[in-house]
Amino acid sequence: MDQSGINLNIRWSNYFYILYLCVIDTSDFISLVLPSFVLSHFDSIKYDISDSCIYLYLDEKSMLPLGGCQYHSKGFTPATTIQDFPIRGKGVYLHIRRRKWQNII
Repeated sequence: MDQSGINLNIRWSNYFYILYLCVIDTSDFISLVLPSFVLSHFDSIKYDISDSCIYLYLDEKSMLPLGGCQYHSKGFTPATTIQDFPIRGKGVYLHIRRRKWQNII
């Protein structure tokens, strides 16, 4: 410890990891965690990091379904929670909301 009482024996990699998470934007953080094909279909809304878990919140993008019919979005379904592989010993939970589509006749 130095004169101010700060423990100087911390690992620098952990320090920079924590510092990086403090200044990173939501979409940038989620793009580091999830594959690009997931982010091509979902917008990153927010993330929360607790002592034991990382929570990622995603909403489906407003991309029309394939087919010859016309559709419009009618909001979102209730969120589905998916547990993913841990990152640095923290559980990862994805909260995903899919769009509701209505066929225009």
